Amino acid sequence: MSSNEQAFWLKHLGAADQFTAWVGAEIRPHLGRSILEIGCGTGTFTRLFAAGAERVVALDIDPEFVAATRAATSDMPQVKVDCADALKTELPRDLDTVVMLDVLEHLPDDVGMLKKLRESLAPGGRIVLKVPAMPSLFSPLDSAIGHYRRYSARTLREALVAADFAPTLCKSFNVLGILGWWLNGRVLKRTAPPADQVKLFDLLTPWLRRFEALVRPPIGLSLIAVARRAD
Repeated sequence: MSSNEQAFWLKHLGAADQFTAWVGAEIRPHLGRSILEIGCGTGTFTRLFAAGAERVVALDIDPEFVAATRAATSDMPQVKVDCADALKTELPRDLDTVVMLDVLEHLPDDVGMLKKLRESLAPGGRIVLKVPAMPSLFSPLDSAIGHYRRYSARTLREALVAADFAPTLCKSFNVLGILGWWLNGRVLKRTAPPADQVKLFDLLTPWLRRFEALVRPPIGLSLIAVARRAD
């Protein structure tokens, strides 16, 4: 992912308060009291996770992102933010939750990473994931931000089972986003959507959130999954 693309997504999605709240509402019921967040970025979700937690360890490989997350959580003594490569560093143990939002697809060996994260969890602990869905949507947008893959529900479950997790939830999320990703990536071959599109999507998010709560569409731009450590 180039620095320009990183800056775009972190700036505009970080400012998409309605969308952030929606993702947070989907994730929050599955969080425990001790949390490891892999790929915290600028701390968009770290504050949400920490609000009901006793301990949060947030990791990112980028020093600027780490500095931003530390600033965003400076009033939260339960949060520890480290600059580290999760693939290479020793991770904390005996946690009840690991969270990775839009990170797993950036890793060449997703199963290997999941196996390592499993060792951070206490027996019965769970991992919470958000990943891009629908492999048929893979486009220049994905390549530009460093995606190795998009997942189907089947391939995500297979990766979790291969890493000795027992999936308990795998649901589609953000059906409207499919249209924007297809138009920008597959049709127009863009590497980032227009900023105004992101703002418009955020304005529409409350309506989309209500719709998906009622209808539960079978497809979406993303998948949200929860899996327990299999012992």
